[in-house]
Amino acid sequence: MAYIELIVWALTAILIVVPAASVRGENVVRWVSAVGMIRWEPTNLDDPTSTGLAQVYEGLTLTDSDLTLHPALATDWVLVRPDMWRFHLRPGVRFHDGTTLTARDVAFSLERGRGKGSDYAIFITNVAAVTATADDTVEITTKRPDLLLPVKLRRMPIIPEAWALRHGAALPARLDDSSAYTFAHANGTGPFMLESFEPGRRTVLVRNPNWWGSAAYPRDIDRIVWTIETDPERRLALLVGGEADFLQDPPLDRLDRLRNTPGIKLTSMDVLSTVFLGLDLGSAELRTSDVKGRNPFADRRVRQAVYQAIDVAALVTKAVNGLGKPAGMMTAPGTNGYDPELDRRLPYDPERARALLAEAGYPGGFAVRLDCPPHRRSPCEEIAAQLAGVGLRVVADIPPYPVFRQRVTDRASDFYLSADHPGMTLDSGESFHDLYYQARPHWLAAPGYADPVTEGLIERIDGEVSTPVRDALIDQTWRRVLDDIVVVPLYHTVWVWAMRDWLDVPPHALPWPLFRQARLATSR
Repeated sequence: MAYIELIVWALTAILIVVPAASVRGENVVRWVSAVGMIRWEPTNLDDPTSTGLAQVYEGLTLTDSDLTLHPALATDWVLVRPDMWRFHLRPGVRFHDGTTLTARDVAFSLERGRGKGSDYAIFITNVAAVTATADDTVEITTKRPDLLLPVKLRRMPIIPEAWALRHGAALPARLDDSSAYTFAHANGTGPFMLESFEPGRRTVLVRNPNWWGSAAYPRDIDRIVWTIETDPERRLALLVGGEADFLQDPPLDRLDRLRNTPGIKLTSMDVLSTVFLGLDLGSAELRTSDVKGRNPFADRRVRQAVYQAIDVAALVTKAVNGLGKPAGMMTAPGTNGYDPELDRRLPYDPERARALLAEAGYPGGFAVRLDCPPHRRSPCEEIAAQLAGVGLRVVADIPPYPVFRQRVTDRASDFYLSADHPGMTLDSGESFHDLYYQARPHWLAAPGYADPVTEGLIERIDGEVSTPVRDALIDQTWRRVLDDIVVVPLYHTVWVWAMRDWLDVPPHALPWPLFRQARLATSR
């Protein structure tokens, strides 16, 4: 940024003494991010969609920034027998259209959530039946004991059955179906209601005056205007110039300047999220490689070469301004099953990487495309540059997020950069399902990875009721998949938000804000 621009920036910041939100007669928070709401289909779990859904929809349970499990639409739950949970619903809860929540809505939502195309399906495959035994009681029978079910259901959105059926939404909408009613409409029970939606551009949420949680969460915010701005300099200018109040992803190379800007504060947090490289292990031939007739990534030696060719310490320093911690395992501290011993990376060793490539039959390396989402442009380009040092000619491709997501979901990507966060259960079992379980693969799962022993271990973890036995199985599974380098772990993320000093959005271990917990200063 030029010197004269810095002067203008500083003067503009000093002049902003009254937030524009207060002038308009209502408390408005103007939220800006690089990637925003793509669709409102409640069974989608990608990060941008989850961010919006968390404001509008609710599950039977919830966690706040402390990650402690609390009642939400259910006031209590009990394990009736090893394979059955009973949930009692909160009385008087209304959906945003005014209809009353009943057990039928819960049963319908869970059945819908198990359907084809639902990202939640992998978390509730163990559910055998959902029965509304009374207007306020739901019984969930599982195929085998599932002690984590109340935790899993905290992010399973409950929608009204009649509304869904009336609008042809009995089944989850396809990712690419913009004509589906649930693409652009929402009807939850949460603290904010959807007022308007311009895909990829702007979302407006308004305060739900009838929210059941108003006593526990006395929200000050009347309206949230969420704008998507892909240009990092423009995002920065919106915040500094007084046109934005909350910046979810400030440019990381501008954080020091933001810290010294009057009226702006930064909040950082360790997020239960691990950035990694996914590789197609199963295709006979990679789509974007110059190697024909075979798949280099099917060879563990090539995967190890990719691993050891990347200097993660330099990657974190250059690409994310130090906001990351090198990762050797695919789960972060704070997740059940995390082990600091397993989190030690293989050493950065480009000579060893070149030797492994030659040993595998690629002494001159090979070409391949690396698919990345827009908000990870910097690490994507740095990884491509580092891999060039060992002869891998990597072309970084950074399409719009919906294109990236569809490409990875369709198993049409040879090589991709993404992140996994076990935010449903805070447990390693979730990461196993996300990345290594092929019986019903998650969209992030390594394409073509098939190991019956690993699959068996994951299924045993799912049904185990003894904590010591389950933890031992988790450790065994981690050692197996990490040794095989099914994916390449890179770093555990540290997230930073920038906001007006009159706005308080508590940090937590998932990469999206919970505006039900937000507070505004009493005097601004």
